[in-house]
Amino acid sequence: MSPFADDLPHLALLYGNLTEEERKRAQEKVSILDESITDLSFPIASVALYKTNYQDKTLKSWEKIAEKILRPR
Repeated sequence: MSPFADDLPHLALLYGNLTEEERKRAQEKVSILDESITDLSFPIASVALYKTNYQDKTLKSWEKIAEKILRPR
């Protein structure tokens, strides 16, 4: 089972077994460093799907299942 509250597509900038309080503190620290980061937007040129094992802390077991190159509209 995923450690994430929901299994929606996402971009994770921080990985680890963090408590909700630790996640909140990390978010607060980032906001202090750069308040605009919460409104960050950027174009996405491709999307990749990976099979992951959350118990593998090295991430070496991550296996790319598929990748899709996106075309601009």
